[in-house]
Amino acid sequence: MKKRGLITTVLLVIVWYALALLVNNNYLVPNPLVVMKQLSLDLTNTGFYQIILASLIRLFIGVVISLLLAIPLGLFAGLSKKVADYLAPINAIVKAVPSMSYIIILLIWCGAEYSVILVSFLILFPIVYTNVYTGVLQLDRNLQDVMKVYPAPLLSRITKVYIPQILPFLWSSLKVGSGLGIRVCIMAEAMTQVKVGVGKQIYYAKNMLDMTTIFSWTIWMILLSILIDVILEKTKHLFNVNE
Repeated sequence: MKKRGLITTVLLVIVWYALALLVNNNYLVPNPLVVMKQLSLDLTNTGFYQIILASLIRLFIGVVISLLLAIPLGLFAGLSKKVADYLAPINAIVKAVPSMSYIIILLIWCGAEYSVILVSFLILFPIVYTNVYTGVLQLDRNLQDVMKVYPAPLLSRITKVYIPQILPFLWSSLKVGSGLGIRVCIMAEAMTQVKVGVGKQIYYAKNMLDMTTIFSWTIWMILLSILIDVILEKTKHLFNVNE
């Protein structure tokens, strides 16, 4: 599978190179060799790491807030139909509102820095909440019968039964949400014009018609997404995810 993916990647680079030669205009399609040179220059620039770190911190804070709220709410929604009914409209609204609307509204209310964090949270919250809620509902029927025969305190049931039950669903939500979170975070940075961030760099490059820089930052974000996926794959066992 990895070999096939590598072959596809090589073919895409070849197509990119052929298109760059055909167009022969770096303002439209930059040459892959020029972009690779820019990537190598980025690695020697300390500002590059500060920009990446700033974007990752915003995304990380958004992820943490979404986990802190979505996990307990998803748990209690799964345990109580009344709670689920109360939260259903909120979850539906959060999922339905376009990301751009969030960005514009929160930019006016909270300013650039906080708006990026809150947008990341609002995008990730429904993913985590829905997965946790689904995980609770899919608790094994035999285990439910055992808990009815041998009742235990709610806290004990949550820590010993429901938390292990939802871990694979939580892992799945992180798997799906990580890539989406990166894309939304960068878009929010570009629109809100934060002081430091990948999105701001792409926005500046767009204004300067610098496609080489746009392509290089895009490749870095792809590589970052791949790295996060690899880390999540390596942590499968911590979430009781079956191979």
